[in-house]
Amino acid sequence: NSQQGEVPLSQEIETLGLYLKLEQLRFPEKFEYQIDLHPEVDKMKCLIPTMLIQPFIENSIRHGLRHREKGGLLEVGFARENDQLHVWVEDNGIGREASQRMKTGHHVEYQSRGVDLSSNRVSSLEILKGQTTSVKITDLYTGDGEACGTRIDLLLPYELSTT
Repeated sequence: NSQQGEVPLSQEIETLGLYLKLEQLRFPEKFEYQIDLHPEVDKMKCLIPTMLIQPFIENSIRHGLRHREKGGLLEVGFARENDQLHVWVEDNGIGREASQRMKTGHHVEYQSRGVDLSSNRVSSLEILKGQTTSVKITDLYTGDGEACGTRIDLLLPYELSTT
């Protein structure tokens, strides 16, 4: 998919599913996942920039879910909101603050740029398509103020293929 600019959402969902299955093999029994597609989204005709969501999923697994003993859950969702596609990635990992405290020397050397690049691509879409886009990252907390995960919300143009 990375060779193409945009692909049907159905293809991107399939690719994300394969990626998540591989990550489950890499981190056995750490997390389950679900991909939710609201019925108003035409996954066959809706186009999405390739490999835009995967870096956010990778971060959820790498920094949040893999540090859990068990019971991790990653949810990826797609819904149509007027002329936009709302994509979310939510995990019940350890949270960004706890993950930051756990960084070792190796983590400092390895600086993932995937989320930064994806965020920049979302901003570029706003210029190219002339539609509002956004990336919002929210830290999740229990009622007691304890970190209990992270949620990423993306708003993208809802674009349909003409074929």
